Amino acid sequence: MTINQHFVDLLSKLTPSSAENAAYATHRTSVEAKLSSSFNVTYTMETGSFRSGTGVRYHTDLDVLASIPTEYQRDNSYNMLSAIKSELEEKFWSSGIYIRTPSVVCEFGDNKTLEITPGYYQRQEQELWNVYKIPDFGGGWQIAAPSAHIAYVNMVNNKLDKKVKHVIRLIKAIKYARNIPISSFYLELRIAKYCDGEKTISYEHDVYIVLNRLVNDGLANMHDPMGISGYIEPTSTDAQKADALSKLTTARNRAGWAIDAEKAGNHTEALEWWTKVFGRDF
Repeated sequence: MTINQHFVDLLSKLTPSSAENAAYATHRTSVEAKLSSSFNVTYTMETGSFRSGTGVRYHTDLDVLASIPTEYQRDNSYNMLSAIKSELEEKFWSSGIYIRTPSVVCEFGDNKTLEITPGYYQRQEQELWNVYKIPDFGGGWQIAAPSAHIAYVNMVNNKLDKKVKHVIRLIKAIKYARNIPISSFYLELRIAKYCDGEKTISYEHDVYIVLNRLVNDGLANMHDPMGISGYIEPTSTDAQKADALSKLTTARNRAGWAIDAEKAGNHTEALEWWTKVFGRDF
């Protein structure tokens, strides 16, 4: 197979299966029933990688935003997360449930994980997208508009033969394969922003370019391309950023060597380098 065919084959392996999606749907229904009975939550929305179509099989969690009615809201966001955690523990007592700001994480026994983020409705942006306050560190709140960001990624993806989400999925696969502590949300918007300036997509070259830009920019904070959420950070701590940069540099170098090997006519060596980037599934 050509290198491009190997990328196409890898993408098929990375795409979540219908069985995986069905299992998540069942867990989501159970969690939403508990949120409804405990907090009178009547509106939830799926966000994150599954909703945007960039999830990675066996790795991506299901993210759900729950709109909290006024009478159940807490001024301190950590108190709101704690209240949700307590209620979920009551029903899902055999599951691992913990707080990972801005969400409450619920780990089910079948290796499926849901992340529940409480949101307080604020307004509509451009009469299209709901804007929420969601938990931030230290008990504060930050602005989020999941539907606006999904719309942005969809817009860029549609302009480029629906291959932008493939590039996002490939970079996320490197994140999981190499245990790189970087925000999937950051990657999603950062890659979409880069692709927005491109005319065509070439998997091997665009994977290298994205990795190179992440490294050369030092994982700089990025401004929300929709102008709603302010600046988006790649990691939670400086230590995570240093670790992420080190691993991204290694991946970038290997991707570059793979491209050089292919240009020199050494297909076998190119495959070896790409396998070191993505793991044995390549």
